[in-house]
Amino acid sequence: MIIRYLRSVLIMLLGCLLFSAGTPVQASADEAADEPLSEWTVLFYFCGSDLESQYGYATASLLEIMETDFMTVEIPELRALYGMDETDGQENSPRSVNVLVETGGASAWKSTNPVIDPGKLERWIYDPTRRSGSDESSVRGTLQKASELPSASMADPETLADFIRWGSAAAPAEKYALVLWDHGGGSKTGIFADELYGWDIMYLNELSEAMRDGGVHFESVIIDACMMANVETAYVLSPYASWLTASEELVPGMGTAIRSWLQELMNNPGMDGRQLGHVICDMTQAQYSNLDKKEDRGQAVETLTWSVIRLDRVEQLVQAIDAFYELTGRAYSQINNYEYVFSGITELIRFAEKFGDCESGMVDIGSIFFSPETAAIIAPEVRTGILTALTDAVDYNLKGPGRAALRGISFCSAAHMTPEEMEVYARNCPFPHYLAMMDALSDWEASDSVYEKAERLPYVGDVAEYNISLDKILLDGIPAYSCRRPGVTMYYSLYRTDEETGAPVRLGKTLCRSEALEEGGSVWVANDPMHWAALEGVHCDMEIVFISGDTIVYNIPVRIGKYDWILRCGRDFDRLGDIRSLFAGDPGESSFTVYGLWEGYDSDSSMPSRNVETLAELAGREYEIVLPLAGMDGKLTGDGLSQPAGKLPRILNVREEPLEPGTYYLQYELEDSLRRSVSLTEMIPVTWDGETVRLADGYTWEGTVEIEDLRH
Repeated sequence: MIIRYLRSVLIMLLGCLLFSAGTPVQASADEAADEPLSEWTVLFYFCGSDLESQYGYATASLLEIMETDFMTVEIPELRALYGMDETDGQENSPRSVNVLVETGGASAWKSTNPVIDPGKLERWIYDPTRRSGSDESSVRGTLQKASELPSASMADPETLADFIRWGSAAAPAEKYALVLWDHGGGSKTGIFADELYGWDIMYLNELSEAMRDGGVHFESVIIDACMMANVETAYVLSPYASWLTASEELVPGMGTAIRSWLQELMNNPGMDGRQLGHVICDMTQAQYSNLDKKEDRGQAVETLTWSVIRLDRVEQLVQAIDAFYELTGRAYSQINNYEYVFSGITELIRFAEKFGDCESGMVDIGSIFFSPETAAIIAPEVRTGILTALTDAVDYNLKGPGRAALRGISFCSAAHMTPEEMEVYARNCPFPHYLAMMDALSDWEASDSVYEKAERLPYVGDVAEYNISLDKILLDGIPAYSCRRPGVTMYYSLYRTDEETGAPVRLGKTLCRSEALEEGGSVWVANDPMHWAALEGVHCDMEIVFISGDTIVYNIPVRIGKYDWILRCGRDFDRLGDIRSLFAGDPGESSFTVYGLWEGYDSDSSMPSRNVETLAELAGREYEIVLPLAGMDGKLTGDGLSQPAGKLPRILNVREEPLEPGTYYLQYELEDSLRRSVSLTEMIPVTWDGETVRLADGYTWEGTVEIEDLRH
């Protein structure tokens, strides 16, 4: 028995819309009505942005589409086994899958076949029956241009809505899938960054508008962009689709395994949106896992996350979370003390799983409410309601070994946002009681529409009760601060003086350890500051990004050739024990897990980069460690020193090693219960003789520091 792939079928369904010699032919409504419906129409919406103009990632995805084909079974016995009738696999087969594409949003396209004009919006129909070249052995099909439109922002809701209308009319089907491809910034920001229109971004309320005006109910929406598996995005999509497949975490430039999952859909067009989502997750995981060696996998595998979300269950989850915020607001209103109410919640969020570079505020819902510690501060029925709704909404989720605690869907913790950022997020936030709380606790003012669903809470006001007082003390000879306010966390940065310029050079920032005070509160102190992270023995700028589960995630800036990269790594600790467990054992032991290299946030679009690499992919290249320069107030100047470190190995050893004896500087930073932070500007000189660290001679460390309300 033989099963073989034949280049056939699909495009005949679109014959009424294809054209000869480049001229479109419009079919009448009666003719279109006579055509049998296809099983699926998949609409790919490629906003190329810098992902295409710089790296060619969109072109790579287009090539993956063109490497798919249809499986036709011609053996009668097999046709019967698969339940196929005589027309299956023939022209005008109702079992076909149509693939339509729109391109735009990039200043240049690297694709040469087809040639894509960046000055226009172009629409394409995938034809698997026509080879892209003269090689008869090739099974690759071609993208046939169906139409072109004047340039417009792909982040404009009408641009997306018009593509949806066109695609559903051109290729009517039983089921529709929409693939949204580009940058994503989570629910704080939105999706897309059109390079041609000032990095225009589509906010979630605009995505809702586009879906509404498109007039199609999708079986599946696939968001091939960073950090879009969140409850806010799912909520705005829920009236217009049945299933959402997306990632909580950063998505590498290659995105989903399009060639694999699209081929599987063509092989088995009878699947529904749930099954398609499972296929996308599994095949994308396989794509990133199938590297030569386990130690080469890097960030794409370690922090991989993909979820299949049932959109008709999202409303239940939204209501459960908003009920939690309603009760929290009620407690705040009765006690009128936000530190007391929020200190416990803040600790839960502080140790929850987070994504990107923490700028987005995206936090995994399950890692908060599945945590046993939540039972101590959340009413059982509220917690049970959230957990039940969460497991109902997230049908399937995959995660890498560094993300074992994830439950598949995030939400935005917005307490640290500026009033301007809150204005954007409020358009996308489905939690009116949370917005009422943010109104009471910040300088942002909620609109009247919020109070149609939530009660107004007492405003905190500028009163001394909410100031923070810190006492300067010495703990084991190291300068430290004591604080009696709940919900406070402190960090410290370490600096040394550059011998040539005399300017401070930052060695990084990490978490302080705390010592409980008998009378309440804590002492916060730099923990063994003279043992610091080193790459292959060279000390580096190690900056804490966030605490995620039982791991502290760090960024280390490096330069490879002329490009600046961020080395991402994590360090495990016992969240139920003392933070000193981070530093237990021999300082020379490697205690960091290296995830890989990332380009960070894009300076033009302010979106997280999708350019991630494993160490193996860049191994053997000369690299340098970058140390940023700072002023005596600790503020970075934008300049940096580069230290040659040799050739990048395939396996990079990051471990703590003692610093050279000399004079160093400590600077502390305080973060309150709402994640609002302030740097304590004093640079504290300390001496290190190789064994003991002490306050520098002649420097006085005593007194009290008063910090006014961190809302200002």
